[in-house]
Amino acid sequence: MLPSIVIVDDEVEVLKALERVLMHEYQVTTFSDAKSAIAYFKSSPSHIVISDLMMPEINGGEFLAEIARMNSKTKRVALTGHASAELAEQAINEGKISLYLTKPWDNNCLLYTSPS
Repeated sequence: MLPSIVIVDDEVEVLKALERVLMHEYQVTTFSDAKSAIAYFKSSPSHIVISDLMMPEINGGEFLAEIARMNSKTKRVALTGHASAELAEQAINEGKISLYLTKPWDNNCLLYTSPS
């Protein structure tokens, strides 16, 4: 069975692109909002979570911090196109991320640097 990965981004096209890249290596579940992803994660913890940082309602730093509280073994990845230093710091310090990637991403880099 493939390792599970949850991806959260408020841009649907980004979710589709990431799913296409990762679907052969992971069981991928995508969400366009952090609240839905948290509800899913409570009943289905995943090996890896990738999150955009700039999202409405719950930003990626807050989301990744919540995932870290729920399951510290889950690898957390921040993926962003334009995060403020404050959001990046929150993701690193509170979300305890394993990896920080920028948009646009390189597909090979994403596949081979994803924590597993």
